[in-house]
Amino acid sequence: MLAETAVTGVAMTTLTPGLDVEPVSLALNYFRPTRPQAGNLLARARVVNASRLYVFVEIEVEDPQGRKVAHGTSHCEVRQVEPSPPPPPSELRRVDEAAYSTPDPYLRAVRSRLAPPEMLAEQGGLAFLQAYQQGRFLTPFSELTGCRIEAIDEQQGAVTMAMTMPATEWLCRFSRCVAPGAIASLANCASLTFGWLLVQPGQSFAGLAHSTSFFRAVPADGRLLRAEARGTIRSRGLVIADIDVYDADGQLAAAAQGVAQLIDSSKRQKQTVSEVKRILATLLFTDIVGSTEHARRLGDGSWRAVLSQHHNAVRAEIARCEGTEVDTAGDGFFVRFDFPCARARMCPGGSRGREASRYRHPGRHTHWRMRAAGAHADGDGGARRGANPGTRRPW
Repeated sequence: MLAETAVTGVAMTTLTPGLDVEPVSLALNYFRPTRPQAGNLLARARVVNASRLYVFVEIEVEDPQGRKVAHGTSHCEVRQVEPSPPPPPSELRRVDEAAYSTPDPYLRAVRSRLAPPEMLAEQGGLAFLQAYQQGRFLTPFSELTGCRIEAIDEQQGAVTMAMTMPATEWLCRFSRCVAPGAIASLANCASLTFGWLLVQPGQSFAGLAHSTSFFRAVPADGRLLRAEARGTIRSRGLVIADIDVYDADGQLAAAAQGVAQLIDSSKRQKQTVSEVKRILATLLFTDIVGSTEHARRLGDGSWRAVLSQHHNAVRAEIARCEGTEVDTAGDGFFVRFDFPCARARMCPGGSRGREASRYRHPGRHTHWRMRAAGAHADGDGGARRGANPGTRRPW
C-alpha cells in the first residue's frame, strides 16, 4: 500500500487540471524483511518519464535504519476525469474531520494470536497455515484488513489456495473505489502465503519479487475480494506463484506473479535491530544567491573556482558547528544538527543575527543564503530517516 500511494502521489504532480492517473502495473523487488520496530518505513518515488498517456515512476522503500527494503517501478495511465470536475469555489469552507467512537484500525491494540515458530519448523507450511485457516491463530495483517485464508486444496501434488478480503472504505484513498495498493497487498499476501504452503520442516523462504497488473476498479461496497493462488517449485528452490484477484461479481480485477526461494533455515541469521533514538534536530539548507546568473557571467572555469571556495567555506562551518553533511547538489548543501537552533551558530564569526545568514565570499561578489527548519528525526545516520520537518522559514 505504501509503495502504490507514493507512486500515485508523485505521478499526479505531472498532471494538468482535469486529469487523473491510475496505476496499470506495479513491480517490486525485495531486499530484506521488515520486522516490527520503532520508526517508520519511508518511500521515495520519482518520475522517470511522463507523456500524454502514461507516467513511469521509480520507487525505493527504506526501513527506520535507512536500509533499502525494496525497489520498484510502476506504469500509471493518464486519463480524463469523468464527469469533468466543477470549477473551484470562490471560498473553501472548513470541513471538520469525522469523529468516531473507536480509533482508526491501525491505531487499535493488536489482539492477534500468532502461531509459534516451532510449529512451522516441526510440521511444515501446510499444517502451519491450516491452523490459521481453522481460526486457531490470526495475523496482525488479517486483523487490520479482514484478509482470511478461505481454502487450501492439495490434489495429486498440486497445491492451490484462496484468500478473501472485504472491499471496505478503509481501503479507499481518493475515491470510493478500493485503492490499487490494497488490491496489490491482497495479491502479495496470497503469494507469500502460497510460498509458506510449500515450506517443509527445517526450511524457510525469502520473497524476492512481486508484480501486479490492474484491470478494473473495485467499488468499496463491503463485499469480498477473492485472490486465487497456484504455482510450482522450479530448480534452485525457486517458487513461482500466479495470483488472480476477482471482485465479488467474479470479474478479474488484477493479476500478479510472485517469486520466492526456499532456503535452509540454518542459513538465516536473525540480526539484532538497534533501538531507534528519536531526536529533535535542525535541518539547514544553503545555496549561493543568484547562482545561475553568476555561472553565466563568470564562465565555467571561474565558476568552478567559486564553487570550490564555497564548498570549503561551508564545510568549515559545518565542522566548526558539529553538523552532518547529509547531501550536496551543485551549490546547495543539506546539513543536519543534532540540536535545535543551529542556524545562528553556523555563521562566520559566530552568532550575528539575520545578517549572518547572507554574507559575501572573500574575493567574490557572491552571497550565501541559509534556510533552517526544525525536525524530529529517527535514527542516527541522517535527517532523511523519518524526518518530520516542522514550519520552515527563511533567515
